[in-house]
Amino acid sequence: MAADTGLPAATISRWLDRGSAPSLWALGKLVGAYDAEVLLVILDHPPSWLMDEARRQERERIERQIATLRAQIEGGQ
Repeated sequence: MAADTGLPAATISRWLDRGSAPSLWALGKLVGAYDAEVLLVILDHPPSWLMDEARRQERERIERQIATLRAQIEGGQ
């Protein structure tokens, strides 16, 4: 997470070990790195539009992975 967000590893460790919450600024970094998915984890009752957006982002990520695998197959790699 530290590499993806640029946040200090000690800060992330505090969140995980002590159950503390990220600041609004750090939350922005997390959303920037992990898109709508991070908000789904944080919110107790995410709105349907956010769930739809997270699904769309996941679909795009999977389609990119499929394209990469097809290119590897076609290239003989």
